[in-house]
Amino acid sequence: MARNIDTLFKHSFCINLDRRPDRWEKSKDEFDKVGLSVNRYSAVDGPEVLSDDISKKYRGYKVDRDPKAIIGCLRSHRNLYTMALTAGWQEMAVFEDDVVFKNDFRSLFETFCDQLPVDWLMLFLGCIPLKISNFSNNLRVVQNCWTTHAYIIRREACEMLETILSNNEHRPIDLSWGPVLNTGRVFTMWPFLAIQRESYSDIMRTTRSPFKGKYTLNE
Repeated sequence: MARNIDTLFKHSFCINLDRRPDRWEKSKDEFDKVGLSVNRYSAVDGPEVLSDDISKKYRGYKVDRDPKAIIGCLRSHRNLYTMALTAGWQEMAVFEDDVVFKNDFRSLFETFCDQLPVDWLMLFLGCIPLKISNFSNNLRVVQNCWTTHAYIIRREACEMLETILSNNEHRPIDLSWGPVLNTGRVFTMWPFLAIQRESYSDIMRTTRSPFKGKYTLNE
């Protein structure tokens, strides 16, 4: 199967709240910068549509986060997995609306992507790595990580995560997909080709820059 930008980004979506057009405009600038055609996907607005009873069930570990926003984020990703499965897509690219790309993303992506094994399940363009191991010059196996701002997911992983997240939605998505990471078939590009820009987070309820001082695009 061909591994290039045209095939792997054929079905690409950026999750964005209807009430945050500012973030979508900045994301479009990023997609234009690297020549990606990405569809906007209307996010589940947890604080607007979820009940207080749901938020009480949230098993979070950070009291300063908005439980409804966290669940809304999880449902947004899960809904995209369902859509991909229904449509019969083999791969789908998922972005969040604070993504920032390396300027030479296109040329590096195909070089990095050529190093993937045939049975890969997910490919992060960047993440906050908690546990990774070497695989190749530009790929690392991800065993644990945070952030969901830029990744490509294959059909098999969509099937796994749709079930996992439907049965366990009361925690952050990046704390719920352990069974997929445990397969040893999830990778991140190294160095990262996409990080998150500093912006106001509805989940964190503050301005944040997750990658600041840790991982950069060196640009």
